[in-house]
Amino acid sequence: MGKTEDALKMFKKALELNPSEFNYSGLEDIYRDMGNYLESEAMFKKALEINPQGESYNGLGWLYLQQEKYDQAEWAFKQFLEKVREKG
Repeated sequence: MGKTEDALKMFKKALELNPSEFNYSGLEDIYRDMGNYLESEAMFKKALEINPQGESYNGLGWLYLQQEKYDQAEWAFKQFLEKVREKG
């Protein structure tokens, strides 16, 4: 909605106060939308450190697809499917 910089500042502040999977997920999306794929990937990985069963594997897969990293995308999607099944 044209307020990417504002959202980035708010999620960074939220992350300082609460380094949660949710706050990392917000930054994942913002950085991806900005085209900053390296930072987006780092946020996905931080979210997965907090919750290895998390849904961030799905977003990571889409990020890799955007970059035409097909082998990595396939790996991430497979991880997502395995983790979702484990949660049952």
